[in-house]
Amino acid sequence: MLTPENAGPLLADILPDHGPISEVRRFDEGSVTGSYRVSFTDDGVRPVVVKVYANAPECRGHAAKEARALHLLRDRGIFSVPRVLGFRKAVDVLDGGACAVMSLLRGRALSSVSARLTPDQERDVWVQLGTILRRIHDVPMGAFGYINGDIVNPAPDNAAHMARLFADRFAEFRGAGGDPALAERLEAHVAVRAAAFAQCERPVLCHGDYDESNILVTREADGRYRVTGVIDPDNMHAGDALVDIVRTSVLAVGGNAVRRTGLLEGYGVGGEDWPEAWRSRMHLYRIALTLELHSRFGAGGAAKRLPGLERDLRELVDAG
Repeated sequence: MLTPENAGPLLADILPDHGPISEVRRFDEGSVTGSYRVSFTDDGVRPVVVKVYANAPECRGHAAKEARALHLLRDRGIFSVPRVLGFRKAVDVLDGGACAVMSLLRGRALSSVSARLTPDQERDVWVQLGTILRRIHDVPMGAFGYINGDIVNPAPDNAAHMARLFADRFAEFRGAGGDPALAERLEAHVAVRAAAFAQCERPVLCHGDYDESNILVTREADGRYRVTGVIDPDNMHAGDALVDIVRTSVLAVGGNAVRRTGLLEGYGVGGEDWPEAWRSRMHLYRIALTLELHSRFGAGGAAKRLPGLERDLRELVDAG
């Protein structure tokens, strides 16, 4: 946890020219809940964001990974992301936890305002989101795999990458106590359809968590909501662009036709529904995402969510 007492020595080390701190305020919306806005006594010095990571095995290296991801996005011309000002892998004043210090972007999480958008405002926002997502996906990558500076354990093609990913997902599903019979059905279902992975011939840059909690917007004087930033690329990877599309579809779009058509328009595809050529891979990626959520909630102590996710998996198999 960041406080005025420990923020002082921390930022004196990382940003020595910024001067004394006037306020430390925790963000309370979206995925930035673990981040803090830090203001300085000099009015001419802009506030910064300090993201704090716990001193835990699963969190080690996340500050450096996020810093590298943001550097990569900005280096490739994606300027709607924060600028990294510094990071530390282990900090005594944070009980050994890591931190990343970033520029403060204007706006608040889309998730905090989306419920009150008019249909026209909502469509406009999602057209903007589709445009930004397409810019990210226009960045070609040299291999498939997760990114931590370089591509980690690169796979030469999407089939090999997804085979490895599904093997991990099925192992996690069984380890979390998932229904063994369902696991066997899912494995057979994916194996029969695995040839679809080859439809993705080249990997592109993927954000990895492109949903409302990681999108910042501001309301302009004319009532329009403008997308001002994209944050939290901690799951950034090189892969099939449809993996990003599916995550956004499941976690943010759902059955909302206004959002879907806006996203497709901004992405440069158009139409009212997902293109037919995408559907076979999107189906498989929905299974992968649901398995991921099952693993996450199982490890996070939210076991009450698991029966619903297993029901979703059965419906995906039946619908396939």
